[in-house]
Amino acid sequence: MSLKIALVTNNSPRHKHFIVELNKMLNVKCIIIPSQKSTGRGIRHKIKQYGIIWVLLKIISTLYVKWSKSSYLNLLKRTENVFFNSSFKEFNEIDPARIHRLETVNSKVAIDLIRNNQIDVICFLGGDIARKNFINSARIACLNIHSGLSPFYNGSNSAQWTFADFRPNFCGVTLMRMNERIDGGNIISHYLPEITSKDDVSTLFCKGINGGIQLILDEIKNINNGDVFSGIRQNRCFKYTRGMDWVIYHDLRLNLFHKSGRIKLYNRKEKIFTYADITDENFPFSKILDYILNNK
Repeated sequence: MSLKIALVTNNSPRHKHFIVELNKMLNVKCIIIPSQKSTGRGIRHKIKQYGIIWVLLKIISTLYVKWSKSSYLNLLKRTENVFFNSSFKEFNEIDPARIHRLETVNSKVAIDLIRNNQIDVICFLGGDIARKNFINSARIACLNIHSGLSPFYNGSNSAQWTFADFRPNFCGVTLMRMNERIDGGNIISHYLPEITSKDDVSTLFCKGINGGIQLILDEIKNINNGDVFSGIRQNRCFKYTRGMDWVIYHDLRLNLFHKSGRIKLYNRKEKIFTYADITDENFPFSKILDYILNNK
C-alpha cells in the first residue's frame, strides 16, 4: 500500500527542499502553503506585556538582523542557497495543481482538501499552528518536524538559542506526532547532526532539515509496514522560547560564540535516536542526553 501524503510548509529554500525531497520518495497528493499572515498584537500590547525596555531591545535586534551581514538571518540565507540551491528548479517543475496556497490550515477548505484526497499522513515543517480538526483530518497520523531537540528546546528559533546559550551540542531535530501544543506532541525520534570545526548555527540548522526529512521517510516506512508508534509523551520542556524572547543581547551572544571558535569543542558524528522500543518511560531520553553531554 502506498500511503497518501500531504505536506504543510512555507516558502523558504529549506521548505522547497523539504517538498522536493519528500515528493521524490512518497506519494504526495497535495502541498499546502499557508500565507502566514501576522496575528501578533500591536506595540502597545507588547509594551504592556514585556515592558518598554524589552521592546526597545527587540526593535534593536530586528534592525540588527536586517542590516548586519553577521546576523543569523543573513547567515542562514547564504547557507540555504548553498545547501538547497538544486531544489529550486525541481520545485518549479511540480504540478501547480497540487500546490495550494491558503490563508490557514484550519480553514474548511484545507480540511476538505485532506479528507477529499483521503490523506493518510500529514507532514509539517513550519507551516502553521494547526488546530484539532485539521490534525485529526488525516486517516493515520499528523507528523511534525521541530527544528530543535524536544523536550530540551521547544518553541521558536531553537537552533539559535542553543548557540546563544553556548550549547551547540543541543542542536538537532525532533519528529513528533502533532497535537495542539506548540512542539508538544509525542516524540517519535531525534536527529543529531554531525558537528565539525567548520560549522556554525546556519549549517547545523540546514543539516537538521535533511535529517528531519530522513526521520519522516523512516517513519512513513514504519507505518507502511504496520508499525504505528504513538510516541513518547512530553510533559514539561527544559526551555520554551517565543519570538519576543530573542533580543539584541542574544544576537550578540550568538555572534560571540561564532567568533570564539569554541565549536571545535563539540565535534561529533551524526546520530539518530528512535524510541519505539522504549519500555522504561521514567526518563526515556537518558541515552540521547548522555550522548549530547559526553560525546567528543
